[in-house]
Amino acid sequence: VLMLDGTYFQSWCLLIAFDGTHVVDWQWCDREKKIAWQQILQRQPAPHVAVIDGGRGLLAAIADDWPTTRVQRCYFHIFQTVRRHHTFKPRLDAAREIVTLTTALMNIRNSEQAVLWLQAYNDWEIKHDRFLRHRTYARPHAVRPKGVAETSTWWYTHRDLRKTRGLFRRLISEEHLFTWIDPRLTDEEHPLPRTT
Repeated sequence: VLMLDGTYFQSWCLLIAFDGTHVVDWQWCDREKKIAWQQILQRQPAPHVAVIDGGRGLLAAIADDWPTTRVQRCYFHIFQTVRRHHTFKPRLDAAREIVTLTTALMNIRNSEQAVLWLQAYNDWEIKHDRFLRHRTYARPHAVRPKGVAETSTWWYTHRDLRKTRGLFRRLISEEHLFTWIDPRLTDEEHPLPRTT
């Protein structure tokens, strides 16, 4: 298992590969991008599992250079993304529930609990499906959310909730959420890391 993450120092980024005990490689770069990550990946044998923050550059580098390596998304980075979308005290019930579900990830210890979490997440999606389809229609002189084109006549009202739903849908479909307890890779008495 290798944990891969980048940390910024003023205008420079330090990419680090860590095996849980030692830093096995590092690389300075301007930002976390595919070509920078490839410098590390090409110098290291492909591990069975890489624990990552989920940056697109690193995912692309792993797909190209370590195609057989399984990915575990870092729970801390997942939580940070969800918190950025919804804050610590969201106003909407759907947001409060997804923040609670995200926090519950840290309490999972085995595959049975993971299955229960997936069921709870699925229930959340079903419960709030209609709510997440709400649309806001453009009005003259009304402020548009950032990222909505001037030519758009409507946009989804609960965009941050939809982003969070998209995040979890990707993590589940790509099998990046519970790699750390996958019985094909480890046993439940010796789980793999789930954070960088």
